Amino acid sequence: MAAIIQRIALAQEDELSVSHVFWFFLAAKPEELDGGLPLHDLPIEQPPIGAFCIMDFTLSPEHQEFADSVARFARDKLAPGALERAHSSHYPWDTARLLSEQGLLGITFPEEDGGQGGTLMHAVLAIQQVALHCPKSADIVQAGNFGPIRTFVEYASPEQKKRFLPDLLAGQKLISLGMTEPDAGSAVTELKTSATEDGDHYIINGSKVFSTHSPEAELFLVYVRFGPGVGGIGSVLIEKGTPGFEVGKPSSFMNGEQWSQLYFENCRIPRENVLLGRAVSRSRSRASTWSVWATRRARWRWVAMRSTMRASMRSPASSLGANCVNSRACNGSLPRCG
Repeated sequence: MAAIIQRIALAQEDELSVSHVFWFFLAAKPEELDGGLPLHDLPIEQPPIGAFCIMDFTLSPEHQEFADSVARFARDKLAPGALERAHSSHYPWDTARLLSEQGLLGITFPEEDGGQGGTLMHAVLAIQQVALHCPKSADIVQAGNFGPIRTFVEYASPEQKKRFLPDLLAGQKLISLGMTEPDAGSAVTELKTSATEDGDHYIINGSKVFSTHSPEAELFLVYVRFGPGVGGIGSVLIEKGTPGFEVGKPSSFMNGEQWSQLYFENCRIPRENVLLGRAVSRSRSRASTWSVWATRRARWRWVAMRSTMRASMRSPASSLGANCVNSRACNGSLPRCG
């Protein structure tokens, strides 16, 4: 970062614009940013004028066909009764089963896991089209593709998937997330709910709040602390009715949906119910370091985009238009046409 700041200061002297420096930053390797190259030898290239094109939001024929199909289903089967569902605090199980039969739960999950093998775009389009006719039903589609169920499918063992996933994807059961705590909020690094090893079991103690669908859920993905520090954080699966686990009195979110506080008092679960244990948590911690780096690069990309776009707008209109003729050819993290 120091090299970038120095380079910006020397940009005028080197007859380079600040946007050139940003372009180097986007393409630079970590060792180049850490002083591996002399400042004046940094490989800065002239960014192409008008490198950015207007994004094309037109759906592909396959995505459009899928969206139209979901829209027809939502209009015919979900629009009737939408207002009644919206004003009800109860989970509409009949609608969940209907959505499952239509293949709208587990859209992005692998077929071998009982999913549809689709893409994130398919899932987003499904939520959008259903929401246009019945927002409450769209919440069900969201819960059947994202949130705790997505984490579960990503990290669960084959045995765990066999035990829980079929009923979740059939709209027969719900999974709820236990993350937020009364004294820690959503800051997972500050959570206090503990998991103490006891032979082939773990003893869970603590509480959670604001867990969506908690009054109706049968399975809970709960973040716990196996030990000190970030590396000691993991998650477990706890079934409703487990001794030592109590679901409190329902309260309402501002939208009318209900949640219940979760209480764990010497709640004993088998080792097989650990989703992400202590060792896995440490690897997630290392991965988070790279996510910080990726976030910083994303911010600089945004600045570079604005800088280059301004330069493009100052250039002759023909130059910008020539680079945006075939907008569907845009690709890469910094869209450019070619």
